[in-house]
Amino acid sequence: MQQNVECYKYFKEKTTNEDIYKKLLHNVYIVHINALSHYNAYKLFETFNDRGLEFSIVDLIKNYVLSNVSKNEQLFDETIEQ
Repeated sequence: MQQNVECYKYFKEKTTNEDIYKKLLHNVYIVHINALSHYNAYKLFETFNDRGLEFSIVDLIKNYVLSNVSKNEQLFDETIEQ
């Protein structure tokens, strides 16, 4: 729950238009899901996509790349940094 509050605070600080913030607040849900590893998180992402939750092509490519490097911690960190 605390992370959800932090997300709302982050967007509040970044949003200068109060109307846009209110739209975000009333139309966006933040869901926190714990995964045991990065690989499990990417598999979960793929499952959501397969079951009809649509993601952009950029999200799908990013998930594919990160899932392939997630087992090598150094390579994963370098990929995230890039």
